[in-house]
Amino acid sequence: MTPPPAILCIGRNYAEHAAEMGAAASSRPMVFMKNPAAVCGESDEIVIPSICDEHGPQVDWEGELA
Repeated sequence: MTPPPAILCIGRNYAEHAAEMGAAASSRPMVFMKNPAAVCGESDEIVIPSICDEHGPQVDWEGELA
């Protein structure tokens, strides 16, 4: 898998998602970037950085492709 040069994401782009996040719906979605180093293939190991142990694992269970 060739790593992408950038990962652009959109959140809070529909009412149910905004409610799930505890936020009000907005006419403008939340736009953010993710580090391309976070991409892993289907058989790659998912490594949780030790810094996450301070507050418990913080790995999102979903994956999305566009």
